[in-house]
Amino acid sequence: MLKNFLKIIIYIYFFSAFALTSAFAQSAEYDAKAQYLCALMSMTAYNDKYGDLARNVLTSYGWDFNFLEASPVNGASKFFTAANTDFIPGENSYLLSVRGTDDLKDVSSDMKINMVPFAGNDTSSIANEQLPMVHSGFNRYVQAAFFTSQNDKPSLGEKFIFILRNDPHAHLYITGHSLGGAAAILTAAKLISMGLDPSRISVITFGAPAVGNEAFAKTYGENINLSRIVLSGDPVRNLVQVLNPNYRQFGREIKYAAPPSFDDKIRHKILLYLDICLREYYDKKEPVASSSAGKIFFAKPTFNIDFNNDNENIDFYIRSVLQDNISHYIKNTVWENSSASPPAFSAIKYLVKTDITITRQKYVKNSFYVSTAYTIYNAESGRLITSFSAASDTVELTPVEAVLYNNISLEAELKKSLSQENL
Repeated sequence: MLKNFLKIIIYIYFFSAFALTSAFAQSAEYDAKAQYLCALMSMTAYNDKYGDLARNVLTSYGWDFNFLEASPVNGASKFFTAANTDFIPGENSYLLSVRGTDDLKDVSSDMKINMVPFAGNDTSSIANEQLPMVHSGFNRYVQAAFFTSQNDKPSLGEKFIFILRNDPHAHLYITGHSLGGAAAILTAAKLISMGLDPSRISVITFGAPAVGNEAFAKTYGENINLSRIVLSGDPVRNLVQVLNPNYRQFGREIKYAAPPSFDDKIRHKILLYLDICLREYYDKKEPVASSSAGKIFFAKPTFNIDFNNDNENIDFYIRSVLQDNISHYIKNTVWENSSASPPAFSAIKYLVKTDITITRQKYVKNSFYVSTAYTIYNAESGRLITSFSAASDTVELTPVEAVLYNNISLEAELKKSLSQENL
């Protein structure tokens, strides 16, 4: 009797440990995925050529940028919105990104603006140090951008309030880089102060400064599900507190170290935050087995990297991002080095060879030359069908991002060459 009882206790213990470990793994992958997608979305808000890259990736993942009529699409845009019903099972997910800045001179100037009471609190009978106070410039921007109606149409904030109140499966992710991250925090605080359920809103920021005083942090900090992604050596994230010691950070800080291939780039750029989050995502992501019955076989990429890659595993991240990206727009693929069984080569129509070259540029400081080349063969005859390539540098990008950038520029050529209707 005692022996059986002990067996049951041991079984329960190990089952519980396994369940907790499994839940933790799922949570870690979810967190990393959310950070990566929010980094892409934060880059989208800049609406430049790299913003186009991020928007392309998000679109291939099923994010719809046109679900709201108010979503901006021109160079003057200050925010972007997107929606997806497949990001989390059973969840209708919404992304709102606020554009920040990379100009450190502008950041320094903006930080000197004084605090104001948050959400129009009555200050007549309360000492200032007890009031939730916030950066006046950030607060003014958020009020104008998201909570001010124009031409008798609902503001963007009102539209999201309507969505979250009327769809029990809706969840809003608010994100931004630098000053955009500060605005994202204040937007969430404003929505929560208007009665929305805090559990329906997540905020993920990148290199964002503090937005308010200690009273604001205490009043709203516990209600905002905030993850602050910080890159070691970022000169902006603490700047506001240096200029005004009354500011306080809050939320969960997640700090990442910069890999050597970042060189001497300023540790504040959204492109560097995106690279870090990309790596974290593929480190945590469970491998997805591709079908062994596909008709397009991608051989393991060949790398020519002229610097020490032992501590970075750049080849792993490049393989991961290429497979993930291409598999979203080309079907029937089999990938060498995946967990799929070896393909039946009698069924393979195309063989694709990928060559990646990363070499340091001699006359451009802190930059690599990155080339991505595809060679496509007829699998049955071995005949060369076509070969094409793209190249970019890493003056702004990182080596991993440069490969992704090249690949997106080659998307149309890949689709044309690997003609889907003939499979």
